[in-house]
Amino acid sequence: MSAPSNDTGAGASDRAAALASQRESERAAFNASRAAAAASAAAPAALDARFSGSTSAAAEADALFRRRTVGLVTQEEYAAAQEAAAALEVELKSAGGGGGGGGGGGAARRWPGARGAAAPAPAVAGVKRMAPTLSFEGEEEEGGGGEGGGGGAAAASAAARRGGPRKDPTVATSFLPDAEREAREASVRAAARAEWAALQDRIRGEPLAITYSYWDGTGHRREATVQKGATIGRFLEAARADLAKEFPELRATSASALMYVKEDLILPPGLTFYELIQTGARGKSGPLFVFDVRDDVRLSHDARVEREDSHPGKVVDKRWYEKNKHQFPYNRWELFNVGKGGGGAAPAPYTIK
Repeated sequence: MSAPSNDTGAGASDRAAALASQRESERAAFNASRAAAAASAAAPAALDARFSGSTSAAAEADALFRRRTVGLVTQEEYAAAQEAAAALEVELKSAGGGGGGGGGGGAARRWPGARGAAAPAPAVAGVKRMAPTLSFEGEEEEGGGGEGGGGGAAAASAAARRGGPRKDPTVATSFLPDAEREAREASVRAAARAEWAALQDRIRGEPLAITYSYWDGTGHRREATVQKGATIGRFLEAARADLAKEFPELRATSASALMYVKEDLILPPGLTFYELIQTGARGKSGPLFVFDVRDDVRLSHDARVEREDSHPGKVVDKRWYEKNKHQFPYNRWELFNVGKGGGGAAPAPYTIK
């Protein structure tokens, strides 16, 4: 009965020893992994420690500056806060062993509006800032003289010596405003208008022979000479003065009591012969701008064919016309409308008074 108990105790001790050995190996592995993790975490911490001094110093200085400038502050308080923040940053960096590089950076730090702000970085040695120039003249000759960038610098300096940008002479600029060109064009237009007006005045002063017929039921052909610029009323006055020598009833009559009928149209006294000639006005049976002697074209030619031939106009007493206007051919006579016959604006038709 004692032997089995010895075997059982020996097996239990062996298992306990195996478990203890396993726990020791596991503890050793755990300690090794923890040491490796601590070593890996210590590497970046050591790297951050190199910059922690300057970073924390700047952060504390900024915090001090913000605390002392909260709300409305005077200019003196604002400047004092800037100086205190700068002094605190330098002190913290010096105490933390920031070295020459960190201390130099803190001394050069400035806050918004700080007095004695750092000056801008100096320009690179040997590089000169030049005003931009633009030139299209001689670009190939000047640019090809040197090698590399030498030709471009020579072109820029040459453009600068000429006084700045230049205009390309081959570019069309007629569409751009030009005071000198507009002044020249206005002068040419004014001269042309003056020349045209002088020519028209000369034409108006030319004599015009008018063949007419005083009509009182029968024709009495006469001729009067007036200027082309004369009005119908002035022509009627000249005709009345000439007819009064032969017809006594016209001696006590004024020119306003007469009317002039041309191509079955009664012409107003304010119309000029010049206007009829210039506009090429036409009547029912022929042109209104022809005043020489012609036979009645309807007797020897086809009236449907437009011709320059015309018959003389008629000078008629208005009282005689009022008595006979219902008869042919007087019932065909109509008042002349400048807009229809002369091509101008259409005023109110002339009325017989």
